[in-house]
Parts: sequence; C-alpha cells; structure tokens
Amino acid sequence: YGVREAHHVGTVTNAVTFDGEVFSWGNNRYKNLGREVNTGYFAKVNVPAATHKIFVDVFRTSALIDGQMWGWGNRLLTPYPDAPEEAVYEPVQVLTKEWKTASAIDIYMLGIDEMGQLWSVGSEYTSNELVRPGTTPKILTQVGERSDWVEVCATPASVSFALDKDGALWVTGGEDEQYGLMGLGETVLEAQ
Repeated sequence: YGVREAHHVGTVTNAVTFDGEVFSWGNNRYKNLGREVNTGYFAKVNVPAATHKIFVDVFRTSALIDGQMWGWGNRLLTPYPDAPEEAVYEPVQVLTKEWKTASAIDIYMLGIDEMGQLWSVGSEYTSNELVRPGTTPKILTQVGERSDWVEVCATPASVSFALDKDGALWVTGGEDEQYGLMGLGETVLEAQ
C-alpha cells in the first residue's frame, strides 16, 4: 500500500497511504476505527477524498481531507463546534473553514488557513493559553494578526508549536507559560 504516515494511540492504529487512503485496525471501544465493528482488522476507512494528514487520540480520529477537517469516533464535539454530539463511525465534516494544514489532538485543534493565518479551537478543559485567552471554548479564533505561518503541531501536553515562513519556531503552553507566545512574543528557536 505504500504507507506515508501511521499513528497508534491507545488501542487503535491508523495509516495513510501515498495515495491518501486511510486504513485502521484495533479495538473500536471509542468508535474511532471508521466503521461499525467491535474489533477491527486491517481495513480501509471510507474517506470522501485523498487524505492530506491524520490526527489520532484515544477518543477520535481527525483528518485533513481536501482542505477540510473531518473526524470520526467519540467526543467529536469536544474540540469541534460543527461536529455532531453523538459518536460517529464514518467520517463527517467537523469544521467548515478551508485549511492549508492543521494539527489536532485531545481537546484542541490548530490550523493554518489558505492565507497563512493561524487559528485555534478547543474545549474549556485545555490549559493551552493559545486556545484560552480571551476566547470562548469551541469558537474558532484567529491567533494574532500574522499571515506567514507554514506549519503547526498540537501536543497532548497542551504545548503548541508553529513554524513561520522564515523558519522561526514559536512555542506556547507548558508549565508557567514559559515559552514565547505564537504571534505575540519572542521566538524561542531559529531553524538552522
């Protein structure tokens, strides 16, 4: 199949091929195998188009498909305001904005739109200051005014990373908010 990326969290493994197909296997306790079975064997997930990126946590799987954020599993509503309240076995669109790239984990998501602007959305349970300051939980919010972001990474530890077009790495989150805030503070590392 030619696997481009693979992720394993809890009892589920997902893989994306070079053609953008998604395969999953494992225990379907949280309905994040992409099909209605109890224990899944290696099988294809019925995604609507070629998948660009996939994000996996214990409760749900999210995927960036043709510039749109899709998801399946349990507790989709935790980070995504447009998601259904009930668990879903098949992929459903969870955010209606167009994305160049994104990263989602646990209870928040970061995305870069087609104009290079950074956005965040999450639940009230995250301690990540990127998602919380002055924002209402589950409301998609632009972070700063910059439009030169090229990559983001959300982590389970509520630490977020973003890379700007000049190769500067920006970090926020962690204990005591000791890192440079994305778009607001100083960079913490220049790419070599």
